[in-house]
Amino acid sequence: MSKHKYRLIAFGVLALVQVAIPLVMIGNYEEVLSTGNLHKFRTAPIDPYDPFRGRYVSLRFDATTYCTRDPVEWESDQALFARIGQDSLGYATIIEVLDYMPAGEEDWLGVKLSYVYHDGPDNTCLQVTLPFDRFYMEEYKAPAAEDVYFEANTGDSLTVWAAVKINKGKGVIEDVFVNELPIATWVEQQAVSLEGE
Repeated sequence: MSKHKYRLIAFGVLALVQVAIPLVMIGNYEEVLSTGNLHKFRTAPIDPYDPFRGRYVSLRFDATTYCTRDPVEWESDQALFARIGQDSLGYATIIEVLDYMPAGEEDWLGVKLSYVYHDGPDNTCLQVTLPFDRFYMEEYKAPAAEDVYFEANTGDSLTVWAAVKINKGKGVIEDVFVNELPIATWVEQQAVSLEGE
């Protein structure tokens, strides 16, 4: 076989791989959305100087800390597994952090350990990074949505949370809600009310 044919075959294989990778990623994303269990993650304030970058809203969440009396030695950037439950108000919370993949049917996420701190002599607290922090939306709505998100998380009048589907350690943000309305709808309603003034 000539060098030219080898190059054509190599080019064809490379092209197939480049098409297959995004298709697999999209398939995984859609599988989590269609089969995952829904959890409400309450949002937290973000740095106002780390604004909207492109077509998404940057998010932070309350459910990123877990405290334990377990004397295990933890390392920064360690890959861990967080079992997810609900608090008394129905919002997602971390109920356990493990250094091995849970075997049961409960919902869990693959997380990364950001840092460890001590809350008292026997209490070790882990701050983890969740595997999602962006909500993509239409480009013209995203800046207004980020403004709403920032205002809501620095005041007391609005409740903001993300609907996250979880399946087999993966989490996908389905939507972000402001006072039980999807954030895109909230932004549209605010724009209409401003026009009416």
